[in-house]
Amino acid sequence: MDITYKTRSLYNDELLLLKRIKTENENRPVKRIKVRHLIIAGLVGGGSAYLASIFPDGFWMLLFGVTAVISFGYIVFMPYEFYKIRRNESEMLRNINAIIESGTVDVCFVNSGRIALAEEYEDEVDLYIVELSPDNVLYLWDYYYNLETEFPCRQFEIYRGDFSAIFEKEIYPLSDHFEPTIIDKEAKWKYMNNEAVPGHLQIDNISFDELIDKIKAFSK
Repeated sequence: MDITYKTRSLYNDELLLLKRIKTENENRPVKRIKVRHLIIAGLVGGGSAYLASIFPDGFWMLLFGVTAVISFGYIVFMPYEFYKIRRNESEMLRNINAIIESGTVDVCFVNSGRIALAEEYEDEVDLYIVELSPDNVLYLWDYYYNLETEFPCRQFEIYRGDFSAIFEKEIYPLSDHFEPTIIDKEAKWKYMNNEAVPGHLQIDNISFDELIDKIKAFSK
């Protein structure tokens, strides 16, 4: 089961934040690779290749050979990396302008019941389990590490991916914060190693209590 999005008008604070992000992007210095760096890399690479040819084998051939490869790799790949950075920044700016011009955003409204939190154990980030109905739960991974400042709450909106990537936030709270049910993080880790790892924003047809009990069973 997938969540469904609806279009609504931007709130004033969202519009102000978008304009601030736009201004920051427009005023950010353009990242360009410096020609002198390419020249230096070429000289280092050429010199290292020559020195590697002098030593037919052994440590020095390996050292100079690796240095030559790294230097020539810098010349080949770094211009493309800078191009990708500029392309991504331009695409983000276009998306921001499109959202501001439309004045709308796609969100999924959630009126939740209970919410459980299983904190990060290794490197999988915090997991929130949201009760949507008596027989459905929603999995919400805190990829931006900022949900704890405003979540959980009973009523909230989930931004569609393109918008949340700009804001670096997934949730817009519509009600007061409350304390979640805490799940042992190691039990969550063991549960995921024995069951399929739930996807971000995945909805499962299972009761909240049944799922929590299944996870807690791994804490024994």
